[in-house]
Amino acid sequence: MGFHYILSVVTVVIYYFTKNWVLNNVLGLCLALTFLKTLQMTSLRPGTILLSILFFYDIFWVFLSPYFTSKG
Repeated sequence: MGFHYILSVVTVVIYYFTKNWVLNNVLGLCLALTFLKTLQMTSLRPGTILLSILFFYDIFWVFLSPYFTSKG
């Protein structure tokens, strides 16, 4: 088990117990960078499609989630 895995587990455990917004942003950034590294797009079209889908996904959860959940 490498150092990166141990650091990741420690970060997630600390976030779980503290709910610190900085750690939340760090975890989100690491997840996004890992996704981009894994995807390795060779042209602009898949990236454009992916970002468009994520844009509408975000609009859905920001503006329509209050209709599906009690606390929005």
